[in-house]
Amino acid sequence: MIARRAFVMAIAALTLAAGTAAPAFAQSYPSRVIRLVVPFTPGSPNDVMARLLTQHLAPRLGQAIVIDNKPGGGTTIGTKAAAVAEPDGYTLLFVSSSIALDRAMNKKVDYDR
Repeated sequence: MIARRAFVMAIAALTLAAGTAAPAFAQSYPSRVIRLVVPFTPGSPNDVMARLLTQHLAPRLGQAIVIDNKPGGGTTIGTKAAAVAEPDGYTLLFVSSSIALDRAMNKKVDYDR
């Protein structure tokens, strides 16, 4: 139930951001492929939700979205990969509510800034 609620909230947030954001640059966003980092194994429920999201989001944005699965480390490997990526808006992270537990389970996480 929590995963469904998080999924619905993520879709709502992305829909609002895609539909109401005004362009701030000379070129329109997105002008190239978007990478969606999913820190879960391919075929897992979270991966399936990410793929369903990209099926509906890619046509609205007019650009392809590539799923980049980076499982392991209790989602810290994929989360770190997204955190150290270029901050240009073309690398997004798809996580579940488990990210809230990372700080409680690990005293130092590699992606905390």
